[in-house]
Amino acid sequence: MAGRGGVHKAPDGGKVWDGKQPDLKSPGDEVQCWDASGKWRPAEEPLHAGIDVGKVCGVGPGLVFAEALLKSQFCGRPFGLVPCAIGASGIDEWLPGTQNFERMIQRTAAAMASLSKDAIVDGLLWYQGESDADSPEKVQSYVDKLCKVFDAFRDKFGDHVPIIQVAITCTNTEKAPYWHAINKIQLEQTNHRFFEVSTVDANGLALQADGIHLTTKAQCWLGRALAQEFKKMFVEQINIARELDSYMDHGEYVYRCNGEIVPKPYGI
Repeated sequence: MAGRGGVHKAPDGGKVWDGKQPDLKSPGDEVQCWDASGKWRPAEEPLHAGIDVGKVCGVGPGLVFAEALLKSQFCGRPFGLVPCAIGASGIDEWLPGTQNFERMIQRTAAAMASLSKDAIVDGLLWYQGESDADSPEKVQSYVDKLCKVFDAFRDKFGDHVPIIQVAITCTNTEKAPYWHAINKIQLEQTNHRFFEVSTVDANGLALQADGIHLTTKAQCWLGRALAQEFKKMFVEQINIARELDSYMDHGEYVYRCNGEIVPKPYGI
């Protein structure tokens, strides 16, 4: 989810970003970004400059996501983003112990340590999968590997960290012939394997000429959709907590099953 909105071919055959920021009210210091040097700075696109090294970065959904939450007065200020994405990376490159995963953990931990001791990770935004849509073998092992990534992230930052993933879209069937299968896994299987994991479907959003990366306008839509889903998950967590309190007041032990509060069976 490094963001390639506004990135296009340059006259010399390379790639260049058009420099256009999302059409948003300037968040000023209210949205901060943990940059490549390990410092907080006012967030602006491209968020992944200096992080997704060796690639031309453009607009992603992250800044619009934060702006939408602030605009709705849903979260406190300031709002911190810790960009960690690496474009064109497969799920094998994000498994626990890999460079990408460990750097994500290190960057997140360092950003947290720079704040108050009560700071928490409010959520993980995950947009990945096109690079695993080129073979049936990768598709078959995808969900198990993805679950390992989510499990390991929560081991570090809390069992109930909300995770919102994007179900991929693509029209470049030469590079990603099995993208529909990955999209289906993300929509149907992941949510059943995890609590507090939700999915926003990118299928149908406008793509750039490469048939893989979203346009700036599509990235902005996605950011707002992610914010809406985050708010929905947060409200659900509050309601669940209230239900748990109600059950506990009656002396009953309960647990969650597929997102539902049910009486805890004996032996668990």
